[in-house]
Amino acid sequence: VLETVPFTRGDGPPAIVRFTCPEFTSLCPVTGQPDFAHIVIDYAPDALLVESKSLKLFMTSFRNHGAFHEDCTVMMRRPIITVQSSW
Repeated sequence: VLETVPFTRGDGPPAIVRFTCPEFTSLCPVTGQPDFAHIVIDYAPDALLVESKSLKLFMTSFRNHGAFHEDCTVMMRRPIITVQSSW
């Protein structure tokens, strides 16, 4: 579960938040070996901001998950969308 904190944008252009995970790993479902990826998440927060430590823990929860990293990105998308960002 992703934790959030209140976010006040104020005047001006929308804020863009970038979270980078250069050492993402999951387990390859074919070989059982680590499947590595560099994942970048960009979003524009509205009223809530995803707390970075909870996002980091969420990303590391895939370490022992048997799926290609391409499939993991689809699974990551769902909880992030529930935060209801602008995009």
